[in-house]
Amino acid sequence: MPALPPDLRKALLNLPQKEKDQLLSRLVSQDSVLCEQLTYRLLEGPEALEDRREYLRRQIDDPVRGFHQSPNDLLLIVRQLQARIAYHAKITDDAFGEVDLTVRLLNRVFEHQPQVAAGLLFSNCWPFSASFRRKRQYIEVSHPEAWLA
Repeated sequence: MPALPPDLRKALLNLPQKEKDQLLSRLVSQDSVLCEQLTYRLLEGPEALEDRREYLRRQIDDPVRGFHQSPNDLLLIVRQLQARIAYHAKITDDAFGEVDLTVRLLNRVFEHQPQVAAGLLFSNCWPFSASFRRKRQYIEVSHPEAWLA
């Protein structure tokens, strides 16, 4: 984000309060993330943090329990839920909640969808599946006692 030139900054600070308020409200209304951050900080406050976390917990638990036709279906849902968790962290600056909710998401996936999650590891939709298979083969050959599968 470019910095304001010093002359423009001084001119903005010298504006009457009414004009500053109008400019501020126009600028804030153009940025939806900033608008939601201000809503959280100014209107809801830190008391609403646990409510927001609980809402995300319910969003995580419901779709992960459902039936998924393929690993790609589950992967799509996990990506969408992870995006919601990241957005929550961006709005609330809740680092603990981000980690807690991400761990919850992964635990629910492995708990409720073990076969589909296992399919992710060995299908083409997993980004590093070929690398994973090569490492698995190396471990099976060089250290057969270490491989528990």
